[in-house]
Amino acid sequence: MQVAVVGAGRFGALHAARLGALPGVRVAAVVDPDLPRAQRVAEGVGAVALPGLDRLPAVEAASVVVPLPALAEVTASLLQRGVHVLAEKPLALSAAEGARLVALADAGGLRLHVGYLERFNPALAGWRGGRVVVARRVGVRAAGPLALDWLVHDLDLARHLLGPGLEVAAARQGPGFVGVHLRGPGGEARLWAAEEHAGVRRRLRGAGCHLDLAGGGDPLALELSAFCRAVRGDDAGPLADGRDAVATLALVEAIAARARRRAA
Repeated sequence: MQVAVVGAGRFGALHAARLGALPGVRVAAVVDPDLPRAQRVAEGVGAVALPGLDRLPAVEAASVVVPLPALAEVTASLLQRGVHVLAEKPLALSAAEGARLVALADAGGLRLHVGYLERFNPALAGWRGGRVVVARRVGVRAAGPLALDWLVHDLDLARHLLGPGLEVAAARQGPGFVGVHLRGPGGEARLWAAEEHAGVRRRLRGAGCHLDLAGGGDPLALELSAFCRAVRGDDAGPLADGRDAVATLALVEAIAARARRRAA
């Protein structure tokens, strides 16, 4: 399978290395407007380096690891070229924008998946939390809006563990933090994300179950392997798709609206 990696930053370099190590997969191109950076990553996997998509060789699939403002545009461009896409979370800036990408993939008969890699965290093998999810995610500095950069991981995880239909029961948001209480047919979740100076912590708790999500394993390799299986038409396991991402973005928007009402 010929694949491309779009975005050659730190995480894009990890995608290229993990994809290049998968059996039956070849990274054909690494794309980044910073061509020297693309060349450094491409050299490690034997790929061609390109500054843009205009001269992209024929590839079956692509991993999109670009900054959030460009994420939907790059994903759309690849889908329009007939390429299956794994886009980094959260896929788009809004649920409406994400829904347009899903429609574009559907129209072309293409796979659109999203990089919610906590679904592949080996720690989840120990999940015995039942109908209650409590998650806390703390770091030094988010790369973008806190709800779109950090909280989305746990919103998606709550949907994955408790099922669809979760709604925002309460939310509060402020400089450097966001907290939410979700309820649905499958249970409830209390999620918290915050910027602190105490380092990175990612913890998940349920009824009689305490997990450290910052443990070992390689969830990215598992996620990328699942994406390649999905492109081949095989079982993709817990891999999130575009519709999952749209549902999570809708929760982000509902959290913001609830927090605004609380502050009014």
